[in-house]
Amino acid sequence: MSRLGVLILLVGVFIKLIVCQAPPRGVHFLGKGYNQVTGNPEGDPGKFGGVDPGIQDTRSIIQLTYARNKLTSDLRYKVPDQVFYGPRESCTESAVLSVVYSSESYQRGLKESVETSYSGGFMKGVLEVSFSASQRFAEMKKHTSDEKKVFFQSKNECLYGTARLRLESARSEKFKVTKSFRDAICSLPLHDTNAFMRFIDTWGTDFIDLVKLGSKETNRSEESETSFLEDVSKEVGGGFSAGGSYKLHSGSLKVDMESIRTSLISRKAQSHNRKTLKSGTKDNPEPIHLRLTSIHGVLTDNYFEGMKCPGISSMFPVAEKMKTALMGYPIWKKLSKPTGRIIRLPVAWPRGTYGLPKTNTGCPNDGTWHSGWRKHDTETNNWWSHPLHFPVNSYWKNDIYQHFCTKTDTTGYSNWPEGEYCIYKSKKCPEDFEEGWIKWDDEDSNNKNMNGGYRPDMVATRDTIIFYCCRNDGHATNGIDLPMTSPFYLFPIKDYCQKVNGMKSTLEYFRFDCEDSSNKNRVGGLVPYHGTSNRDHTIHYCYYTRDLPVIQDCGADPSYIGARTIKTKDGRSFNAYCEMGWTYFSQRFDGTVNFFRNWAEYKNGFGNAKAEHFVGLDNIVSLLKQGNYKLRIDLIAWFTKTHKYAEYTTFRVADGSDKYRLTIGGYSGTAGDSMSGHNNMRFSTHDQDNDAWPFGNCAATYTGAWWYNSCHFSNLFGVYNRHPVCPRFAQCIAWYKWPGNLVAGRDNYWYSFPIFTMKIIRK
Repeated sequence: MSRLGVLILLVGVFIKLIVCQAPPRGVHFLGKGYNQVTGNPEGDPGKFGGVDPGIQDTRSIIQLTYARNKLTSDLRYKVPDQVFYGPRESCTESAVLSVVYSSESYQRGLKESVETSYSGGFMKGVLEVSFSASQRFAEMKKHTSDEKKVFFQSKNECLYGTARLRLESARSEKFKVTKSFRDAICSLPLHDTNAFMRFIDTWGTDFIDLVKLGSKETNRSEESETSFLEDVSKEVGGGFSAGGSYKLHSGSLKVDMESIRTSLISRKAQSHNRKTLKSGTKDNPEPIHLRLTSIHGVLTDNYFEGMKCPGISSMFPVAEKMKTALMGYPIWKKLSKPTGRIIRLPVAWPRGTYGLPKTNTGCPNDGTWHSGWRKHDTETNNWWSHPLHFPVNSYWKNDIYQHFCTKTDTTGYSNWPEGEYCIYKSKKCPEDFEEGWIKWDDEDSNNKNMNGGYRPDMVATRDTIIFYCCRNDGHATNGIDLPMTSPFYLFPIKDYCQKVNGMKSTLEYFRFDCEDSSNKNRVGGLVPYHGTSNRDHTIHYCYYTRDLPVIQDCGADPSYIGARTIKTKDGRSFNAYCEMGWTYFSQRFDGTVNFFRNWAEYKNGFGNAKAEHFVGLDNIVSLLKQGNYKLRIDLIAWFTKTHKYAEYTTFRVADGSDKYRLTIGGYSGTAGDSMSGHNNMRFSTHDQDNDAWPFGNCAATYTGAWWYNSCHFSNLFGVYNRHPVCPRFAQCIAWYKWPGNLVAGRDNYWYSFPIFTMKIIRK
């Protein structure tokens, strides 16, 4: 070999040796501290991208050594003994689309880039407030919460390599902490919680045990909530659910943010006003994904072997103190869990100017409407459907007043949705409607046509021409959302009604007996359904009124508190008090209602559901036939207001043919079981003796009504006494198993309760 060849070979070997002196870029992040609450994988504040501020770059926790002279598979780099490194020659790309609309959704997106080796436990609090102390987080919280903005983003990543600590070998290969970490730990006074908190501030809540290296680019655009709702109302499709009252409107639609189409997100994220956050390149890769292990995980004797703190035989006390500190760290930092945000579209009348037929209840309650009318002088044979919800005294055999409600301002939160229906035209048709008109040839002889008030577009002379806006770009069976605060009319395109969510419709009509001689009725464009002949227009109307759900018990709406009408499956209808899904069938709290009543009154019920009452035996039977229910009885004692309860998982009542026989069991609670002794007993009143006592009528003797045995362990329908001591033995509101012997020298039958409730809920 020539001297030149030898020289080149030696230079190559020398360069190779130099390259092998350094570890792969990014490996140095392994074992570093990471503060999960101040971190943010989107980088340092004030920059578009960059290194995560949570990485404590000067705080190495795990000691990395090079005693084994390990090399990467391509022999280019040295690798620490404690590390596995997997390089890639070319990147693996991935793209993620998302919507950020709250601090919680922002946090959720960040967590995709920073995972943990744990899911809760003593680190639950830290997990809940992850990233919330970072500046970028504060900015995003302000944008989404205060400024009501919505962000669309697309994130593209390029992965060039993965490095991780081989923690599975930590014990066998005796991994150790760094001297600086050991010294900092050993200087912590165990009695000083604040010192531990400051330590976490400095060293972090965790250490990095895995890092994926590469580049990432996030494109993000923003828009206002109003603009977002305009877009999403067109593109989400079925991504709405009922959202309750909102912004002075009786109803709203909650946007299902998870159903937003990726095409919309992608288009928005790439808009011209986007911001781009970049981090890392092929030649200079940065961490694009981290995995963390709690700092508590290294506070073991194994990691501190030969390095234990003076005066400490075990690291256990330090580890326990650190665990306590980590649990309290979010509170010490005065951080709270990020909150979600419900984005709602008010259900208001759509934007634009237009009119609707007026109903017998007036114009819609939502929005600003102006009333007007047009009198048609017709021939003598008008006829109409039954029912017809026109305003009273507005139509006869020979005349009709058409009454109108006209929306004169263009405001609204959304456009009219696709469907099959018509409205009156006022100035111009709303977007995506087609214009049409109908001409009425009114009575020629002695014509008395008149009009008044604010009317939609029309030509009002001896004849009448009214203009409409119609659309047939959807299917009538697909529900649309309109305000439900009051009844209203729409016009159908055909002989069926457009479905309106939450409303029930009735197809009605009015047949106009137009001029008999030389009739000049005409129709142009797309118009409402008006029968099969233009000779006498038969205009059809769809009348909408709220479709109230049948409430079979209070479990239909667990959030509701108050009295409401219950309608059971077998058709019984009655008022009951509801509370968080529980259906009350009796309550007593002030003695204003007499419970010493006859059989018929207990059969049908008495009192007011909002006050003292008994819902009625027949109604209880009807309720219980609908499913499996459990019974709960709540009792409150005098003076101390102590509360105890009894629950029974088995609770059935037979019908009247078996005298409402009781089946009860499965007790749990704090009040003691005073009902099992009444199991299999029939109901008794003072005029209907069905008890098991051979010497008399328990109801008459103990001044009540109940499922008496012979006689009772409980008597909740007994006399209401305004003092804890009942004046007569066992005649008051009694529950034998509680409150105990509170009356000196007397047993619990002498105690009278001031308050109780009996309620059921489906199991």
